[in-house]
Amino acid sequence: MSLGIECLLATDTDAALQAARTLDKLNQERRAIETRMKEQALQHLSDLQQSTTHQDWTVCLYHPDWHQGVIGIVAARVKDSRFRPTIVFADDQEGMIKGSARSIPGYHIRDALDRISRTRPGLIVKFGGHAMAAGLTIHQSDLDLFRQLFEDDARTHLNEETFQIEILSEGDIEPRHLRLDTVRILKQSEPWGQEFGEPVFDDVFMILTPPRITARQGLIQVSCQNSNSRYEAATFKPDILKGLQAGNRVRIAYRMDINRYCRPERLRLMIEHIEPFQEERV
Repeated sequence: MSLGIECLLATDTDAALQAARTLDKLNQERRAIETRMKEQALQHLSDLQQSTTHQDWTVCLYHPDWHQGVIGIVAARVKDSRFRPTIVFADDQEGMIKGSARSIPGYHIRDALDRISRTRPGLIVKFGGHAMAAGLTIHQSDLDLFRQLFEDDARTHLNEETFQIEILSEGDIEPRHLRLDTVRILKQSEPWGQEFGEPVFDDVFMILTPPRITARQGLIQVSCQNSNSRYEAATFKPDILKGLQAGNRVRIAYRMDINRYCRPERLRLMIEHIEPFQEERV
C-alpha cells in the first residue's frame, strides 16, 4: 500500500500525522528537484541560443541526472517559458531514455511523434498521448537524430505565426467580483481543456511591490492595486516580469486562483501576460 493511501486510511492520529509529514518532505524534495531541473534546462537553452545564429522551433532536452518523476512538469514549465513544442528526457533503463512532451496550439504532438515514427521505423520504441501532451521512449544513442527529425517536422507543419502568443480574455471584471467566492464558482466548471480553457481576464493595475521569489519554488509574486483594492499576483513565468518595478502601471491578463498555502485562504491572480499600460490619446 502506498504511503498516501496509508495516510488517508489511518485510524490513529499519530500514524496519520507521521505519514503526512513524510509525504510533505517527499513533496518538498520533488519540488527542489523540479526547480533545479528547470533552471538547468533554461540555462542550457540560453547557452544554445548564444552559440547559434538561428532560433530552433522545438526544444528537446536531456540530462543523465534528471529524474523521470518530474520531467512532465519541467517540460510544461519550459514550454510555457519559451512557447515551443518541448520534450524533456531522463534516463530509463538499459540505454533507453524516457521523454515527456508538451506542445503549443496548432501542433498535435502525438501526431508529430507518429509521423517521425513512420519516417524512421524503430527510432521511437514506444509512444502515446494526445494533442498537447505525450510520452515516448527512445535509445539514448538516437537522441541527436530524433532531435533533428523533431525540429524538421515542426518546421514542416508550423509557421512563424504559430509562435505569436494569442491570449483570449473575457475582459475586465468588476472589483466586487474579484473575490474567493467567484473563484470557487468558476472551479465548479473544471476540468479545463484545450477546447474549454480556463477563463482569463484583464485589467490595468498599479504595481506596489517588485517581483519576489516565494517559498513555493519557481513562483514569482508581486502585489498590485486596482480601484483602491490590493491583490496578490503571481506567475511561474519569470521572463514576463523582467524590468517590472513598483509604481509601474501595467495591463495584466490573469486567471483567478486560490492561494491555499496561507491561512485563511486568499484570492490570487495568476499572471498569463503583462505589458506596459499606455493611455489612449484622442
